[in-house]
Amino acid sequence: MFKDMRLTSITILLVFLAEPLLAQGDSYFIRKDLSFFEAVESVAFNFTNRSNKEEQELKFDQLKSSVKSNESFAGSPYFQGDWYDGQFNLSGGKVMKGHMALDVNKNVLYVIESSSMKILTLKPHLIEINGHRLERLNHQYKEAGDYYFEPIYSNKKIQIYKRHHKQFTDLKETKLSAYQVNRNIRFDSEYTDDNEFFVASKNKLTYISSRKKFYQIIGKKARNYIEQNNLDLNLEADILDLAYSSEKW
Repeated sequence: MFKDMRLTSITILLVFLAEPLLAQGDSYFIRKDLSFFEAVESVAFNFTNRSNKEEQELKFDQLKSSVKSNESFAGSPYFQGDWYDGQFNLSGGKVMKGHMALDVNKNVLYVIESSSMKILTLKPHLIEINGHRLERLNHQYKEAGDYYFEPIYSNKKIQIYKRHHKQFTDLKETKLSAYQVNRNIRFDSEYTDDNEFFVASKNKLTYISSRKKFYQIIGKKARNYIEQNNLDLNLEADILDLAYSSEKW
């Protein structure tokens, strides 16, 4: 009798625990063809998986905060503003995967090493992150320095690269805008996009805003096309417009 009562109590408890999870409609959805105890077992398994995942995410967040500045700031020095899953190539050619953030101002890659739960600070040759490919070009072009470049255009004669960079502004002495005052927003500093573009040709990397040199590389008709179409060589869309149009010349 007592055994039956204990079993009934356990059953009621399991139903109580399982019911809200079964109703969520996400990864805790249970197939109707499962028996009750199979369903409860499945819920328990998924709940454990979610707990482990949330625990890992919490640890990740704690690690991420360890490489942040103590100051409050708007924006981020990271490529595309956040951490992403990606991969990178070691010097020997081995490909490694991980959860990572590329600091485009320091030109370093932060990678969470999952087994030790530590952050590694690396400078790999090649990085693939959030669908983008970035590489160091100092082995090809002496003008490349220690930066990472993203290829955005290529033909037989030239390649165009984007160097991601963030402009850092100290706001401590800056007058607050009406928007900030009304919403009680206050940051010590902010990061905003300040990207630069380069053209590679004949083993040389040239800053595109150096217009005279750029005209010499891309052709004499470039200057007229830029003026006629009011292109801004600081904008990626305008640079690509010029590059694709030059293929017809």
